[in-house]
Amino acid sequence: MSTDPEPTQDDADASDLNEFGRLFQQFLREVVNKAHDRDASLSRRLEKELGCDPNSLPIVSRSYPSFELPNIQLALDAIQEEVGRFTVVGVAGIGRLYRDFAELLSDPDYRVGPVDYRSVPIGGGRDLTCLAGALAIIPWGEARTPMVLWLRGGDPDDPGHPANLEVAGPHREDAEAFFQRLETLMSERNVFRGRVVSINSHAFSQGVGPLRFHEPREVDRDQVILPEGLLERIERQVSGIAEQRDFLRAHHQHLKRGVLLFGPPGTGKTHVINYLLGRLPEFTVVLVSGTAVDKIAQACDIARKLHPALVIVEDVDLIAEDRGARGGSHPLLLQLLNELDGIENDVDVAFILTTNQIEVLERALAARPGRVDLAVEVPLPDRAGRRRLFRLYAGGLGLDEDVLDRFADRCEGVTASFAKEATRRATLIAGVRGSERVEERDFRQSLDELLSQRDDLTRRLLGARMTDDYPTDERKPGNYI
Repeated sequence: MSTDPEPTQDDADASDLNEFGRLFQQFLREVVNKAHDRDASLSRRLEKELGCDPNSLPIVSRSYPSFELPNIQLALDAIQEEVGRFTVVGVAGIGRLYRDFAELLSDPDYRVGPVDYRSVPIGGGRDLTCLAGALAIIPWGEARTPMVLWLRGGDPDDPGHPANLEVAGPHREDAEAFFQRLETLMSERNVFRGRVVSINSHAFSQGVGPLRFHEPREVDRDQVILPEGLLERIERQVSGIAEQRDFLRAHHQHLKRGVLLFGPPGTGKTHVINYLLGRLPEFTVVLVSGTAVDKIAQACDIARKLHPALVIVEDVDLIAEDRGARGGSHPLLLQLLNELDGIENDVDVAFILTTNQIEVLERALAARPGRVDLAVEVPLPDRAGRRRLFRLYAGGLGLDEDVLDRFADRCEGVTASFAKEATRRATLIAGVRGSERVEERDFRQSLDELLSQRDDLTRRLLGARMTDDYPTDERKPGNYI
């Protein structure tokens, strides 16, 4: 028989009271949660900030290449300085960065959440923190009427994912004026302006998306060794036009120009370009080479926006082919020539093309006159040039100049690359034998090796070419052109 006491009326009342308390607490939690849900609603939050239903506002959209993300951020920072601080609201929900503004408002799964940021390198070892997914409420116009900006920043490393901006406000004209101001500031504060950048398909150096930053190598004028008068002609056409741009405009002369540097490998075409960069410190420089030749249009677009600018296309023969191979020039070469022709006359943009195979380009360029204004051969150095080269590269080794001159005279037809390597090899030979300094015998051994038949391929890779008039052997180095 159970000895438990029978439940009393007081016990029943206490149980009912506990249940009531539990249900009341549940009710309060649901009320609070629903209130939080309303506060977390994007529409509710934007209606509170804008003072109207955001679903009724006209929307103006723009899309920009993903590498423009830091420029968008700098422009927004400048607008914030002009009109006052923005209210920035993040968005929570799967796939939010792939949804446009109207989709965000119509889907209750997207609610107020954390702001998305992305850190983007902008050169010089600096990073810029950019909005990558956020709603910004911006006071705009004389009345400072609030508008909402939905920014999906894209991914600078994914060219297929652009930066998308949408502005919703009471007046479409205000949204369009906002974009005009934004793009003006994007140009003025552009992180690429006045910098040297290359367009690459890889990410082996610091940059934004396909654009990589470079620090130009300083080259003094006395380090550029060319036949007399040649460098002056190149300078006049490239930096000279830049220096006289106002005078030329006043006399209705165009500023765009194309310069072609051609000649054997290793003669110093890139060296000349590095020197010119030092003469154009205010220029935006875009380098195009290798696997990025299909980015010609993109490079030219950057140059137009950020002029004064210089577009350098190295080894332009790589984008050309025999006209008879497919009944015409390579489409990329045609595109390049069209870009050269399409620059407006008063825009200060220069193109420098380099090639080791002028015969591949000559017919195509001649068929479209006016694209290239100056074609300059960068030749193999003559005797005086070789002497200057050896003094330039080996002058710090402590050898007498007459010794270096004799060595230079042995090497008719070689390139600047050859003289540079001969100097390095002589220094290495001295170091291996334990000497404190480079001696004449070290340099002689270096030249004996480089001019020997067994180093024929090395010599060719350094730009030298052997002639039939001067056969070589181990005793008598030959002539190379």
